[in-house]
Amino acid sequence: MVSKTDYYELLGVNESSTNDEIKSAFRKQALIWHPDKNADRLEEAHEKFKAIHEAYSVLSDPHEKAWYDSHKSEILTGSKGEDMDLWSYFSPTVFPGGFTDSPDGFYTVYDELFETLNKKENADVKEKGKIVTRPRFGKSENTFDNLKLFYNYWGNFTTNRTFSWADAYNPSEAPNRKVRRLIEVENTKERNKQRKAYNDVIITLVDYIKKRDPRWIKFTEEARLEKIKKEEQDEIIRKAEEQKQKEYREEYRKQQAERYAKEYKEKMMKKGENESNDEEEEIKHSDEESDEELLWCDICRKSFVNQGQLNNHNNSKKHKQAVQKLVKEKYLQKKKQNNKTQQEEEQKKNKKTQQEEEKKKNTKKVSEPVNLQESEDSDGNDKHLLNFVKSKKNRQREDSDEFELPEPIKKLEPKVEKQEKPIEEEKKIGKAKQKREKKKAQANILTCRVCKSEFDTKNKLFTHLKESGHEKAF
Repeated sequence: MVSKTDYYELLGVNESSTNDEIKSAFRKQALIWHPDKNADRLEEAHEKFKAIHEAYSVLSDPHEKAWYDSHKSEILTGSKGEDMDLWSYFSPTVFPGGFTDSPDGFYTVYDELFETLNKKENADVKEKGKIVTRPRFGKSENTFDNLKLFYNYWGNFTTNRTFSWADAYNPSEAPNRKVRRLIEVENTKERNKQRKAYNDVIITLVDYIKKRDPRWIKFTEEARLEKIKKEEQDEIIRKAEEQKQKEYREEYRKQQAERYAKEYKEKMMKKGENESNDEEEEIKHSDEESDEELLWCDICRKSFVNQGQLNNHNNSKKHKQAVQKLVKEKYLQKKKQNNKTQQEEEQKKNKKTQQEEEKKKNTKKVSEPVNLQESEDSDGNDKHLLNFVKSKKNRQREDSDEFELPEPIKKLEPKVEKQEKPIEEEKKIGKAKQKREKKKAQANILTCRVCKSEFDTKNKLFTHLKESGHEKAF
């Protein structure tokens, strides 16, 4: 029989071992001491196998492992000064009969233990008339209600015992009154210390038993399943109620619509065609009554029975998101329409400007002759050169780059041909476009450096330079 053996020694690990190392050591020892592999020493293997399982159960739980580490010496060596050893009950070796009602079984052993603790508690308070009947652990057939009472009481246990055996000094041996008082103070401290330790041991023992009690495990599992079942049933009832309410609202709307239609038809038959205005007022009144009874949200396409529900819906996050989405869609639609209209106007404007420019190109302009010079060539022939200067406002290219000079004349009057007034004035254009057009026009003007005459083609400029002799200046 394996009793009071260090759990770390059973598994072959130390206190600093990790959970993975403890788990690996447990598997290794379980394979070694499994009863099926030790037929020649079956009883020893069975006890050892149970002890290994118990060691792993304690060391794999961080809370139980910490408590075991801090009280290991008491568990292994037993009580110190108490009249009862509680540390031995932290091991399955205390009930070799297993989880049965036999004299050495789980239920009998722990039931007798707590009955003994109850008697000791009442023994110290018997003179004061404060005897308490505490819940019993019971046997395997104990009810769940009684079991809850037991664990609730003993899980929050506080002892009433005096713990006089824990005194460190004997007050009767004090030489004087002052020393006696000091001894009483020290003894009180020691009693309180032992009382607290005693309470902690019992509470921890109750928690240890509770985790291994087959009855409690069964009852809690049944309670968990019952809770899940109840939640599922509540969900079914809730959905059925929602469906019922939905059908009721649909039926209510249908009845309202039929009633209003029937009333409208009856009033139409009574009043006739001459009272159509009154009928429209009645229909409007009926619609208002319907709106009072059934409120409607056009954005979310939902109906509500009263104003409170509608107000809650309007303040909901889902409704606000729907409103923002609708506003954004309308804004984008309006912006797209404005861009389209602006593009169409720009196209019309460009098309009209292009047409006017083509008309101007087809209209022949006549320039004013500003200067007339006479010169003689080397052969003695007289030629007259005319310098034509065009107005900057109406300057345009002519269809041909060259023209024929007239015959020599004695006197030439400047002739100005009136320009036809355009039918439509050119539309105003932007400042940036005006600057571009101005630069383009200036780039196309050619000027003689001698007489400052301007020409719109290179051929005309070269003809002028050759005939006037101004090319020699270059």
